[in-house]
Amino acid sequence: MQKSSHRFILLFLFVPLLRIHAGQISISPIPLIDQLPSNSVSRIFQDREGFIWFGTLDGVCRYDAYRILVFRSDLNNSNLLTNNKTTCFAEDGNGRLLIGTQKGINILDKKNYRIRHWESEEIRDQWIKSMTVTSDGNIWIGTLTQIYRYNPDLSLHKQYDSSLPASSINSIFEDATGDLWVALWREGLYKYDAVADTFVRFPAIGKTNNPFKIFQDNRKQHWIGTWGDGIYLFNPEKKGDEMYIHQEITGKERGSPENTFYSIVQDDVNNYIWLMSISGLYALQYTKEGNLKEVDVSYLFEESNNIFSEIIKDKAGNLWIAAFSEGAFTINFDKPAIENYPIPSIKKITRITPNITAVFKDKDGVIWLNQNRWGLGWYNPRNKTIQFYNELPELRHFSDMGTVCCISDFRSIPDRIWIAPENESAIYCLKKEKGKIVLSERIDLMKCSEIPGNPRLFYEDRKNNIWIATTTKLLIKRFDKDEIEPVGFSFGVITGITEDTRGSLWISSKNAGIYQISPVGDLSVKNYNKETSVLTSNNITSVCADLNGKVWIGTEEGNLIVYDAMEQTFQDVSKSFRMIGEGILNIVADDYGHIWVSTNKRITEYNPNNKSSRDYTVMDGVEVTSFSSNSYYKDKSGKLFFGGNKGISVFTSSNALSEFPKNIKPIISDIKINYRSVFEGNNNRWFDIAEQVIHLEPEDKNIEIDFSSLDYTFFSKICYAYKMQGI
Repeated sequence: MQKSSHRFILLFLFVPLLRIHAGQISISPIPLIDQLPSNSVSRIFQDREGFIWFGTLDGVCRYDAYRILVFRSDLNNSNLLTNNKTTCFAEDGNGRLLIGTQKGINILDKKNYRIRHWESEEIRDQWIKSMTVTSDGNIWIGTLTQIYRYNPDLSLHKQYDSSLPASSINSIFEDATGDLWVALWREGLYKYDAVADTFVRFPAIGKTNNPFKIFQDNRKQHWIGTWGDGIYLFNPEKKGDEMYIHQEITGKERGSPENTFYSIVQDDVNNYIWLMSISGLYALQYTKEGNLKEVDVSYLFEESNNIFSEIIKDKAGNLWIAAFSEGAFTINFDKPAIENYPIPSIKKITRITPNITAVFKDKDGVIWLNQNRWGLGWYNPRNKTIQFYNELPELRHFSDMGTVCCISDFRSIPDRIWIAPENESAIYCLKKEKGKIVLSERIDLMKCSEIPGNPRLFYEDRKNNIWIATTTKLLIKRFDKDEIEPVGFSFGVITGITEDTRGSLWISSKNAGIYQISPVGDLSVKNYNKETSVLTSNNITSVCADLNGKVWIGTEEGNLIVYDAMEQTFQDVSKSFRMIGEGILNIVADDYGHIWVSTNKRITEYNPNNKSSRDYTVMDGVEVTSFSSNSYYKDKSGKLFFGGNKGISVFTSSNALSEFPKNIKPIISDIKINYRSVFEGNNNRWFDIAEQVIHLEPEDKNIEIDFSSLDYTFFSKICYAYKMQGI
């Protein structure tokens, strides 16, 4: 039988990827540190395709946001690399990744990831300190004693041993104008003269004349980090004291000036200059006058040992930090602004982990809350203190404040805050007097209606009527009356109230669907349920009207349904939200028209205009891992508060999801045959990663295909679609 091979291409549907800009700086460790051959990363590099490469103390790794691929000499392939200790990376224009080590250079062919040693006699066994591929394609290599220039075809152009002293090459840098700079260990700074093909020495910098890192920011300002004399602004065209201008930076831990800086980068969002020193990272910012001031970024590194080796910026603007013993970190500027109030003082007082079942913020910024099994309390975020009702002499004897299910204020009575006790047919009206919380009134609902039930939620409509949902019925305090009276209609167990743009009131029910109350004339009630409409469930847990005339309905089974008042139609949009069957707890519309949905495990933000959405979970910095029903609040600034276990998480509403997603084409990053990567063994003949073409033989079985969009910020949020073509 004649064997045949197959050549095919895996086609991906374009992934809609939305870039969000929120202005908050966050830091995250890479999630796969256990897959690194060594937890100490010394160098980080991003190639043209977007892959991140880690140089460790025991091998080279490629990272695609989901997997780490390791290249190292070991028992199975003892001669793969000349040395496993990586010192630097570079990439030429001919599809080659150059890997500098403590013993020569390795050349990785990016077409098939085969690695060979650079056998040039001049550098074969040298400790490679620095490499740069300049804009003309030439490769500059610095060793412990010399600097070499190689042509793009890897042939030696020149060894510069006459115009430079024999010293370790700290760094080689090409600036924006094409000038080439070389920093030598304790031998100063040199500039390459292309006409004479030689190096010109510059005046000494600092006391030790030991420049280590050269950098140019987006203002074309040069920087020099030295080993021993601190950080300098460098002005090549000036003379005397104006050439090197020292910038004093004092170490926070030691209280003395930092004198060693060895890695520098500038971010694209805040334009901070990030400076890496022996004791950690610092950031400087230009003022409007053009001066420099230090920005405190120490909070980012409170959980780190602060022993870093390099900082770089990738194509998306993320910063990457190589760390000793801790792998690597990313500093991100795109993740949404999330605040967390873990309220540790709750556990100190109650010995109970925070579990917030009701939340409200007053005009002074104090957060009113109900702590499960403890009761009503007041948390001050400024001084991080909490006080409970049983600590106040006037309230401590009201034991029914030990379980509160709703806290609300109203436009029509701005100096009062209503409290709904879970186990009492009453409403407590509290107010502040001279900074103290006092009882203004206790409303006995038994005087308002027969079998009034216990209050569960409050809602104030546009006419300033206050609606009170209890365990048995619906009550109303009309705007022109002081009395509370029952509404003569049964709505079942009410779970939510909202008002649409036409003035209709919508009431959700736990077991009877949803009700619409007409704003015209006497109360006209219409019921929509599973039997009489397209609703998929009668178990409605939440309802919310947005600014565009739509009513959003959540079910206990996890369906999200939208009612269009103009079209008078219901539509299930659960798939647009990527709902996975979790029961919906709360729905909130923000000031930008975005819809926020909370389930027990996550928060989802959705933009109805472009149908973009994103989830907020622990990976995004949300500390609450189990949200509570009706434990949410939107303040006047648009911030959204969601309570649950471990405290309160606060989300800043913005127009971040208002952009239309861009199509990003993923790439195949690896092929496994019989559970083994084709890149293992240094003999890949199956996969052309540059052309994205796979060639399989009949005996090749158990095929696995890895792919990635090479997005290192929101990789866990991306959904892929693909098909195979050409078989």
